[in-house]
Amino acid sequence: MDQLFLDTYKFATLNNFFNGIVHDLNNILMAIVVNTEIIQKTVTSENRMYTNLNNILHASKRARELVTQVQNIDSNVEEKKVPVNLHVFIKDSSSIIRSVLPDSINFQIYSENNIYNIKANPTQIFRLIINLCINARHAINQNKGIVEIYLENKIIDNTSETGLASGQYVQLSIVDDGGGMTEEVKKHIFEPHFTTGHSSNGLGLFIVNEIVNNHGGKIIVDSEPEKGTRFSIYFPEMKSEDANSFDYRMDNIIQDRFERLS
Repeated sequence: MDQLFLDTYKFATLNNFFNGIVHDLNNILMAIVVNTEIIQKTVTSENRMYTNLNNILHASKRARELVTQVQNIDSNVEEKKVPVNLHVFIKDSSSIIRSVLPDSINFQIYSENNIYNIKANPTQIFRLIINLCINARHAINQNKGIVEIYLENKIIDNTSETGLASGQYVQLSIVDDGGGMTEEVKKHIFEPHFTTGHSSNGLGLFIVNEIVNNHGGKIIVDSEPEKGTRFSIYFPEMKSEDANSFDYRMDNIIQDRFERLS
């Protein structure tokens, strides 16, 4: 028992030390990115320094992604689920989501009104969205492109080809117009460390799939080479008995069926 206590204490200490290093490293990388972007705006694209600064930016952003991925696989991530309205959640997070995409990508968010509530872990949902947007950015690569997020209510019956049980769901779709994928690649994208060559380490989609499974949802991928990719994620509507703890408010719903949030 004493050894178990010591092992637990050592693990907790190391975990706190590790999280502190990750936090500090992320702050350092953020400072590098922000200051490099400021300097880059003072030189023209023809200047050799511009290319050097662009290389610094690219390397720093890739390093930040790696730090994020390391945080994502921490086994001590809080698993608590609470009532979440994705319309409100994504609207409030839109500026942060936008920050992982370059200016060359046109980013839009569209949401149907009166989105069902779901029971979810907000931290994990945020990681899911960020990882899919980073994946979309890699698919577009250095080109100009489009990344769009759609939120819709869906009623699934026994005739649906989704394989989902009958019921009400929230469908979160993230769409890009990047290079797309072959059927063979699609078979492996959720395997740990699988990479198409665009992604930095291959953990992003594996983590996305784990989060979807943890929420009792399902992810469907539609993609063809040179025709872009759509990730459609179905989250079951929150059960009515959980509604008493719901604390989000939909105060600003407009009359149109879809509202553009970005």
